Amino acid sequence: MEASCVAVAVVFFLVSLGLEFTARQWLLILLGLPFGVALYTLPDLVLIGRHYRPIGAILERLERREKVSALDISRATVHALNLPQNSFLRVTLLHGPAAGAAAALVLAVNNWLFDAGYQPWQFVAFVAIIFAFASPTHAMFEFFAVSRYMAPVLELLSAQGGILPDHRSQIRSSKIRNKLRFLVIFLTIVPLAFFAASLLFKMNHLLHQLGVDATRDQMMSLSLWVGGVVVVCIAGSLTMAVLTAAEVSRSAAKLLAAMNEVERGNLDVNLRVTTTDEYADLFRGFNLMIEELRDEVQILEMSQAVMGELQLDQLLEKIIRATTELLDAERGTLLMYDPKTNELWSRVAEGIDLSEDGTLGPKHAHSGLREIRFPATAGIAGAVFTTGKLENISDPYADPRFNPEVDRRTGYRTRSIMTTPILSKQGERIGVTQVLNKRGGQFTRRDCSGERSPLRRRAAYEELQRVDPAQYEQRHDHPRRRPPGDHRQRGERVDLADDP
Repeated sequence: MEASCVAVAVVFFLVSLGLEFTARQWLLILLGLPFGVALYTLPDLVLIGRHYRPIGAILERLERREKVSALDISRATVHALNLPQNSFLRVTLLHGPAAGAAAALVLAVNNWLFDAGYQPWQFVAFVAIIFAFASPTHAMFEFFAVSRYMAPVLELLSAQGGILPDHRSQIRSSKIRNKLRFLVIFLTIVPLAFFAASLLFKMNHLLHQLGVDATRDQMMSLSLWVGGVVVVCIAGSLTMAVLTAAEVSRSAAKLLAAMNEVERGNLDVNLRVTTTDEYADLFRGFNLMIEELRDEVQILEMSQAVMGELQLDQLLEKIIRATTELLDAERGTLLMYDPKTNELWSRVAEGIDLSEDGTLGPKHAHSGLREIRFPATAGIAGAVFTTGKLENISDPYADPRFNPEVDRRTGYRTRSIMTTPILSKQGERIGVTQVLNKRGGQFTRRDCSGERSPLRRRAAYEELQRVDPAQYEQRHDHPRRRPPGDHRQRGERVDLADDP
């Protein structure tokens, strides 16, 4: 109804400005308007009912809370998806031509019955206005109005079931490039052509009324000028439409190809952002989604590995290695709480070479660093364990709790530290993780949210909670397990990043 009102308003606005109807002629048109509208809307209503009936029948059954089969839901969904395009085609191919024929018939009947005096050029202009302006405007508004009306209907049908594979081929695709072409043709080219022809005709008609006879050469000069302007405008519009459609199609094809790769299980896809339009935001969102999927896969793989790990050294090493990789950090440490000594301890520090037999590798064997153990209230890790609050330190050297001695001794430069508490299912603090030096910058808000930490997985928590520090020391602090030259007594404390 809204689209019809807009189309009628456009027609009467242009007719009132250019067709030079008298008051009597306007009165006869208004009197014949109901008959003309009925003439071209009756077949229109029949086709509307045919298109909407399959959808309405299913909606009525759903409203009565009847059970509807998946086949009927699928058919109704296809009809609802196709309804906007069917409405567009109905207005363009039936409604518009029928309205033009009805308008011509009303004028002809008025001339025949009431000697209204409509001129042939008024017949032609009236019908041309309907074809050039009213019909495209109505079709465009109808398409978007029906699409908006069908949106909640499609949401309701989708909640009842999806489209069956056999019905997908029945969906009519309304590509963006086709919409752009329609807009250019019927909202630019056709109106410009109508304007050029009507301008030349009105000019000649005005000169004739004034008694001025323009020569053929004079009219030809004006015609060439008007025609040239129209051709340039049409060429520019078509070129912009083609280029825009091509760009949109390329971007859509890239996104579709990437989605197909993900569907086949390939998560190593990345859409490069080369534009500044809406597709740039879509590409960034897609890349972020894939990054999160990769993280989820890696976390799942880590959780599966942890669930089957019985060796505590390897268990802790796997957890901290996964945490370091997921956060894209250079080093990491997992510190567990020993309630008997009120200390934080660990025998794993990611980034420190460990040989296969559990001793320090050649690169770091001289340092004697094997076990980390310090009071549970000391340093940055101790503060995080005590408060239970994550700390993201972008400048460790400015923090008085940081011990720079290790950096000076090893030549390593700590640029950033993120320390996170580990909580049990009961909410008790059982340790902390500490990762150093985010590659490419500082730790982000997403890093700090815990979404990328494998320790949010239930399996990892359960495995960590079974760690017994006393049994661990009895199993691993035997002199044969110590690195060559390591004569520390059991429980000797060494700090890597924090100052105790």
